[in-house]
Amino acid sequence: RQGRIRFDALQEGWVAEETFLNGAGEPVVGPDGWSTVRYSYDDAGQRVEEVFFDAKGGKSWAAGGHHRARLEYANGDAKRLINEDHDPARFSFYRFISEPTMDDEGRLRKTVTRYEDKDGRPVPGPHGGTGLVTELDEDARITLMIHTGCNIEQTGARMTDREALAL
Repeated sequence: RQGRIRFDALQEGWVAEETFLNGAGEPVVGPDGWSTVRYSYDDAGQRVEEVFFDAKGGKSWAAGGHHRARLEYANGDAKRLINEDHDPARFSFYRFISEPTMDDEGRLRKTVTRYEDKDGRPVPGPHGGTGLVTELDEDARITLMIHTGCNIEQTGARMTDREALAL
């Protein structure tokens, strides 16, 4: 028997939980390394949180390496994505926070990302700096990347604090 995915919904019809099951109907780890994801919503029906678990209900991580993702909104638009509780075997930071800026047509034009430890202090991310500013053109092509908080002695990075790399 093949496996399947079980969806449990809230009364409003929103998916509250998604679980990979084997042919016998038991939870198993899916293709992205987790078994169950649980979703939370705000009063407007916007997804505000997703949390990942293994087949036994313990902590697991999404493909991106985080256990929990939270979205914050302003006037119905996503204003902040917070991915936290990253897999310590793969990442040196606890959370990353990304703040998008959209243009009037709803296209992503800029993101400001920062990396933090569990106490909210800046720490190096995957590229050595504590943050990254990315600007995009109307076709979603990266036009500018600014790495922030780089320390050449600590990271070995060939960039200074806030060096702009035009692409």
